Amino acid sequence: MSRLLLLGVLASKLPGTKLHVSILLLMSMLAGCASLNTQVFSDYDQSQDFSHYQRFSWHSEHPMTTKGDHIINPLIEARLMAMIVSELTNKGFQFVEQAEQADFTVAFSISAQQKLDVWSHSRIGDPLWRHQYYNGSSVNSDYYSDGSLAIDIYDTRTGFAVWHGMRTERLSAKDRREPTFGFSRTVGTILSRFPPGL
Repeated sequence: MSRLLLLGVLASKLPGTKLHVSILLLMSMLAGCASLNTQVFSDYDQSQDFSHYQRFSWHSEHPMTTKGDHIINPLIEARLMAMIVSELTNKGFQFVEQAEQADFTVAFSISAQQKLDVWSHSRIGDPLWRHQYYNGSSVNSDYYSDGSLAIDIYDTRTGFAVWHGMRTERLSAKDRREPTFGFSRTVGTILSRFPPGL
């Protein structure tokens, strides 16, 4: 149970606190809705020893791939490359230009997909006559965009993927206008899970 929800339950036992309880519960529900719009996932090869990893490079000259039904700005590739290098070097890894000198290589993919959200709600109106009420419902729809960034780690010695991390979230208006704004927080969130268990 969240702290806000717990406070609401405790406060409900005190007199004169109905308004405060309603506000606390509303804040708790809004916080839950925000977390539902963001998903972070990672997976890795559990047989892989990540402790010896020190140097990294790019998996290819252009390590970015794109998916989805939105046009992706090609300038984003260089910006994401700089963010990933910065994040990994801050973790103590060393970037090298030649993949042959690296312990692992990095590739990443981005996608932006437009989706349709449809929901309905019912309402009870004024009574038509005794014990009978008018029941109505309305249907609402909303178009929105989901954006995803996935980062993949490959072992240089075997050439196989050994780690995958991804974050998906509903894009805000600012994310669409300034994609770098959204990616700057996303790269750090994903790579906070790498290396696993260390």
